[in-house]
Amino acid sequence: MDLVLDTNIFRENFKMDSIHFQNLFDYLVKTNSKIIVPEIVLLEVESLFERELLKRLEGYKKASRSLRNWLFTSEYSENDVPLVEEAVASFMDFFKTKLKLDPEAIFATKDEYLKEVLRRAVKHIKPCSDRGEEFRDTILWLSVLDIAKVHADAPIGFISNNTNEFSSDNKMILHPMLQKDVTDANITVYYYNSLQEFIKQHAQNIQTITKEMILSKIHLKYYANNLIDYLNDWYDDQLIDYVEYKDYQPSECHASKFTSELLLGEFFIYERTDGALYIELELSGELELRANIEIEYEDEEIDYEYDYDNDLFSPLPKLVRRTRVRETSKVFYPKVIATVGVTFDQEVMEWNEVVDIDIE
Repeated sequence: MDLVLDTNIFRENFKMDSIHFQNLFDYLVKTNSKIIVPEIVLLEVESLFERELLKRLEGYKKASRSLRNWLFTSEYSENDVPLVEEAVASFMDFFKTKLKLDPEAIFATKDEYLKEVLRRAVKHIKPCSDRGEEFRDTILWLSVLDIAKVHADAPIGFISNNTNEFSSDNKMILHPMLQKDVTDANITVYYYNSLQEFIKQHAQNIQTITKEMILSKIHLKYYANNLIDYLNDWYDDQLIDYVEYKDYQPSECHASKFTSELLLGEFFIYERTDGALYIELELSGELELRANIEIEYEDEEIDYEYDYDNDLFSPLPKLVRRTRVRETSKVFYPKVIATVGVTFDQEVMEWNEVVDIDIE
């Protein structure tokens, strides 16, 4: 099954080196499939990469100026930054090479799409919104339909996390309006809302891989320590958001430990072409989260006012209330649900990466 990926899938990982992209490329080899890129996606990927590059370059320049202002030497100079045009061109070369894009794998936007885009916008037909917006999504969808017509002898997989415009209420299948397009054209298009969901839908049921077997191969304490490090290194903003949701103002948060052994939930298995198994696990546990929070409180004190009508200017005592702020430490116990990817090969189960973390 050949695949069409929306721009948002590439935006999540421009280098295409995440574990889900690795599994995707493995699937392409295993099934002798390929990725077809609509022209609008190609143009958007290039534009998004350039914008992200410019944003990071600006951040780099600000950090360099700040560092230079702190140094007591004139020997420091900023490293040469890449020329934007050259960097974007280099990325696009990498992008096309990585996806093995020959001219046939880039699907050109057709002029006649404009009339259909306008019709859907006026009549509020998906992917157009109720306000007649989402022209870009409509062009992409028309491209997907035409790609499927060209490859009518086999289904096409469409991966996009834009569930509002492309999927039904359950976020898992095409919106009924879009499914009608597919049915009327007598083609087959399967929708997936993420790379993770695509790999999950192509997982294998291997009866020898059970929860008991997985628990015998992994060290839960090691996984718990890895998750604590990951939370503190990469999820500090989410930890702060959790405390703020509890109506506190934290200045700092730190994941200390899990209060009990992690629990293994659902998992799925994807068998790679080299015989290794990719297993995606759901691990959950109660986290001890320590936060420094600011608390407002009222205090009373004696203040003095002067009676300027009195020749002696004698001070008059007055009791006043003032709002003050003090910092204190507080402990929270949120539930953490982590999705972790591992590789099972030669009887060894090896940690790959954290796929996602929910803090409840």
